[in-house]
This record gives sequence, C-alpha cells and structure tokens, in this order.
Amino acid sequence: MEYRGIKGYKISVSKITYVSPDMEEGFPGTVHTAITYSWTDNNEIVMEYVCTTDKKTVVNVTNHAYFNLHGAGNGDILDHVLTLKASAFTAVDSVMIPTGEIRNVAGTPFDFNTPHAIGNG
Repeated sequence: MEYRGIKGYKISVSKITYVSPDMEEGFPGTVHTAITYSWTDNNEIVMEYVCTTDKKTVVNVTNHAYFNLHGAGNGDILDHVLTLKASAFTAVDSVMIPTGEIRNVAGTPFDFNTPHAIGNG
C-alpha cells in the first residue's frame, strides 16, 4: 500500500497480538491472539486470526470494518467481489436477534466460499 509523498512507503504486513490472562473478565484460560493484516499484490486485504488457549473457553474474534472501494459517498458495494471462507452462520429472528441456531451456509445468500459479487448473493 503506497502512502504519503512522492517516494512513499510500502506496508505489506501488520501484526497485532494480545494475551488475555486466565479469568480476565470471568473467562477461563489464557488466550493468545494474533491478528495479521496483509495486502497482496492483487490488491486484496487478508485478515488472519489465530487464537490458542490452555483451557476450554469461549473465543469470538471478528472485524467490523467495511470498505467501499469506490470511495465514500460513491455508490454501493454490490459489485464488489467477496470471498468469505465459512461453513455456517447464526440465524436471526424477525428483529435481527440471534436465535442460537447454526445453519449451513451452502446455497444461501451468505455463501461466499467462491468469489462473486456481493449483489449476486
């Protein structure tokens, strides 16, 4: 990613780590988390999450960043091509509250296991 000035500089990988000690916020186990962000030569942002723990516990890391590659205020994202490797999703009720039911993603509008435009989901 080129940034700043004529010469610029290139950022290809950034890594963030965090260690959550045993019983932090009431959760058992020491959890080591590493999140690696990389920018590929094909202009793709790759976010890789790796967590390890020494006890059975709950871990749910995610990212809530959204990008409009046309630029802010320049239309929608329906023609953006997305790949999201996932096998399941959590169902929601009529007011968008998760029900706890885990559904298979195959054949649903949420199936982005192969690249396609968001508007073709």
